[in-house]
Amino acid sequence: MNYGSARGDKRWHSHSHMLCGKKTPALSSSNCTRCGITFSCWVCQNKINCKRCGLAFCKKCCDRTARLVLWGSPNKQAKVCTDCHRCATEENDLMERYLPLLLRGESYKKHGTILVTKVRVQLHPSCRRLEYWKPPSILIRDQAPEVKGIDVSTLRGVYDAHGMRIRIVGLDQGCEKTMQLEAHDGRTKSDWSAALQSLYNMKSVISTPEFSRMVQVQGNSNNTNQHHDQRNRRKQQQDQQQQQAPPTPSDIESAEKRTKWQERRQARKSRMDVIRKKYSQ
Repeated sequence: MNYGSARGDKRWHSHSHMLCGKKTPALSSSNCTRCGITFSCWVCQNKINCKRCGLAFCKKCCDRTARLVLWGSPNKQAKVCTDCHRCATEENDLMERYLPLLLRGESYKKHGTILVTKVRVQLHPSCRRLEYWKPPSILIRDQAPEVKGIDVSTLRGVYDAHGMRIRIVGLDQGCEKTMQLEAHDGRTKSDWSAALQSLYNMKSVISTPEFSRMVQVQGNSNNTNQHHDQRNRRKQQQDQQQQQAPPTPSDIESAEKRTKWQERRQARKSRMDVIRKKYSQ
């Protein structure tokens, strides 16, 4: 099925046999999915399966390469068709640029029917719900007195309103809901508009449990890597401090012992050289 953006100028697609975090199986076909040429024809005997959608294409229609962060190839370039190349670019932007921004959260002014309140907007760690709460000074979701929001799977559109406002339309517990958010500056508005637009385009995959599990695994691995980096930095700092610290009496004594031992070894070596030279004649 195809899912378009609110403006309708971009198309993003996925298939039922595609699962997040796993490589897409190759589908068998006797014709190219794009141009329809028969693979048994002497003109085109090379069949290539797109690594993202798994469909069969000829060599001419599957001549792009891209990293597939969502489909089991995050670090290597894989052969993809033209449509999947555009979709993979948007997916990589979501995972590497927009998703950390949404999970980190931002403070906004929420315009209601009558009141304007300051809230903090943040994507739930499961990536299934866009939430907000007040006061915005509370950075941890569990500490907020009341949490409201919109389910990602029910998003109906993300629109650029006048000024610094962003309008988000969706459902909350089966009821239609509209969030009017006003950003503090233009940079925040542009980044969050692009992030929310990408979230809306890929809501069919983001709302699946496979995507939530993959994001949690990546978050745990990132936390582990950060822990290792912090431990290595602390060890380097301790080594530098030990090198820069003035020598203690015990260090001076051990250095003197080391010097005397080296002198005795050198003297013994000199005596052995004299004896070896004497008997060699």
